[in-house]
Amino acid sequence: QTHLKQVASTSYRLDNWFFSVKGQKFQTLNDDFDRIKQYKQLPRVDANGDYRFGDFVVNLDNQYTYFDHDDDDNLAPANTYLQDDLGTFVTGERLRLNYSVTWDKQWAWGYFRPTAKVRHLTYNLDDPIMGQNDDSPSVTVPTGVIDAGIYLERDTTLLKGFTQTLEPRVYMVHTKYEDQSDLPDFDTSLMTFSYSQLFRDDRFTGGDRIGDTEQISVGLTSRLIDQHTGVEWLRASIGQIFYLDDRYVTLDPSMDKAFLKALGDPDSLSAAQREVAADMLRDESAYAAEIALRLSENWRAQADLLYDEDDSQLDRGTASLRYNDRNNRLFNVSYRFNRRIPRIVGSEVIDTDIEQADFSTMLPIGRNWSLIGKHNFDLTNSRELETFFGFQYDSCCWRFSLLARRWLDRDDFILLPDEDLEEDDGIFFQIQFKGLAGSGRKVDAILQDGIYGYEPTE
Repeated sequence: QTHLKQVASTSYRLDNWFFSVKGQKFQTLNDDFDRIKQYKQLPRVDANGDYRFGDFVVNLDNQYTYFDHDDDDNLAPANTYLQDDLGTFVTGERLRLNYSVTWDKQWAWGYFRPTAKVRHLTYNLDDPIMGQNDDSPSVTVPTGVIDAGIYLERDTTLLKGFTQTLEPRVYMVHTKYEDQSDLPDFDTSLMTFSYSQLFRDDRFTGGDRIGDTEQISVGLTSRLIDQHTGVEWLRASIGQIFYLDDRYVTLDPSMDKAFLKALGDPDSLSAAQREVAADMLRDESAYAAEIALRLSENWRAQADLLYDEDDSQLDRGTASLRYNDRNNRLFNVSYRFNRRIPRIVGSEVIDTDIEQADFSTMLPIGRNWSLIGKHNFDLTNSRELETFFGFQYDSCCWRFSLLARRWLDRDDFILLPDEDLEEDDGIFFQIQFKGLAGSGRKVDAILQDGIYGYEPTE
């Protein structure tokens, strides 16, 4: 991890509206990579309305953001969605509107939720992005969604006192294509594909792209529920997306609709372009599955898998075991892999498998003292990604944390090793007077990001 998110925010809620103002920037842990830090959002203002009229739900989401960059006058990375014609970082304002009406019809045996949605983006930029002439681009895109599911259940025969459910679900999305090549890319990326992604109406996270699609997602979930307590002990799900048309909105400025429609031999593309084209032009997604198991009151296990039928192999997977009790004892161990990541080495493209293991803990050793630690290891390249160890003192009035930390100087463990990857280390401490401002808030960010389940007391 090379950057820590720093956020200051305030909010206010009315009966049907939620208002918030936020400032966000990223602090670098390594000054050598200060120039590639994220855009600042100073400010971001949200005004979100939520109304219900019988079975109809109306959502009115409004967001204004000003994007700035400390290196505004310096050269941006080689991405024309970030550059103006001089090659420097584009900055400016974005207004994002997301309005929808949903008929939320529910029965004891199922639900039916059609949604009509319109999304609008408009910008006021300091300069147009490279190759474009408009410094105030905008786009408006309508979307239609149908979400329907059925609840089936029965008493189990092998486990007395438990109910097993069977929950098929169908999710249909139609979003028309609109050219977005004149829009910048301040904060947008593709979502990591998983089972939950089957039931989202956009493949992008952030606010600079609206993904075109015509698709049908089919999923099936089964749960094992204690009839006496209502506790869910097991949940297993599997599903897939079927694409009825190709998708053309991308984050790669060299791969617009004309490029994808005229695409001939995929071997002529770069590794990154070939990966994008394969995802955009395929007829169905990989199978996505997840399973969550409650082992006891404090122990949980979970696994997520992606299976690509075309290649007959697992593409990606994670498995985790977690412990969390009322005494703030935390224990986490996880394993993750990602198959066939294409990387260019010299003139060759090498498909690389990525494997990582992660261990983290917070262990109280007295009334106010706790040991804290994490070890994240790259099994593919036999290298340490991040390790920290320290202690925390937490009383009624104040909290003190001290960490010794070693990490790679940039978070690119999915790349093949090279001479630029060097370990860095440091000592971090934090003093927090509860209810007041503190020093070294960087430590809280490291712990929240590194130890699943960690929450600082205020």
